Amino acid sequence: MPVVPIGPIRQTPPAGVLPIPLVVTAETPEETRRWQVLLASKQLNVLRGAAPAAGGVPVISTHIEHHDVWMSWVQPAEDVHALRESLRRRRESNEQWLDQHGRMEHHVTKNQAWGRIMDSLADLGYAMVTRPGGIRWLQFTVRDQDIDWRLKADIIAELVWREGAGETA
Repeated sequence: MPVVPIGPIRQTPPAGVLPIPLVVTAETPEETRRWQVLLASKQLNVLRGAAPAAGGVPVISTHIEHHDVWMSWVQPAEDVHALRESLRRRRESNEQWLDQHGRMEHHVTKNQAWGRIMDSLADLGYAMVTRPGGIRWLQFTVRDQDIDWRLKADIIAELVWREGAGETA
C-alpha cells in the first residue's frame, strides 16, 4: 500500500460539509464507547447501536486499534447470515494464504485485525461495500510508542471531513 501524507489537519469541519454517518468500533467494547464519545466531540455524526434496515445509505466504518485505524465504506447488510458465511470462507482463504506465504507477523496482524473488524460490523448488521477509495489503513509506524489519542482523533476527523467534501487524501 502506498504511503500517502495526510497534510494539514483542521480542527473544525469545513463549512457546508454534511456530516457522513460514522460507525466506530475498537478492540474492546469499553474502548469502542470511549472512541465513540471522543469522535462525537469532534463534530462527527457517530452512530450507535445496530444498523438501520437494509437498503440504507452507506456510512463510514472506523475501527481503531493500538497503532492502526481501518476506515471503509459500509452499509446495512441485506442478509447477515450470508454475510457471516462469506466471512467464514474469506477467513479460511486468508489462513491458507498465510500458510503459503510463511505467516509473516505483519501479515498475520493485518489479517487478524480484518477478522475483528468484519465480525464487529456483522454484529452491528453492516457489510463492507465497494466504493472509490475502498478501505484506508492508517498505520502509525512507530510501533514501540503509544500514539497520542488526540492526534489519532484529529486525523480520523480530517479524513471523514475530506470524504464529505469530496476531497481525496
